[in-house]
Amino acid sequence: MRPVPYVFVIVFPLMRPITGTLLTFVSLQVWNNLVVPLVFLQDPGKSTVMANAYSFADPHTLQPTQLFPAALLGALPLFLLFLIFQRQVVQGMTQGAVK
Repeated sequence: MRPVPYVFVIVFPLMRPITGTLLTFVSLQVWNNLVVPLVFLQDPGKSTVMANAYSFADPHTLQPTQLFPAALLGALPLFLLFLIFQRQVVQGMTQGAVK
């Protein structure tokens, strides 16, 4: 029977907090990307959630009954992702702050 490599025993458990923190922040940046889908995606069926939510914001009138559910659908997956990785995010921030 072969021994378990030290990478799985030492390195990966130590990288768990920073991996959760990076996953949360990178997914937040990718999810909130608005300019690239607005510029490059021509088909409205292929646009992202945030680009569709932006389409509800009219400069002349504001429809809260359409805008608030779109904002909720845009923020809910990120909130759930943060709840899942909350412990890793806090642990990663505190490990980086202490010498």
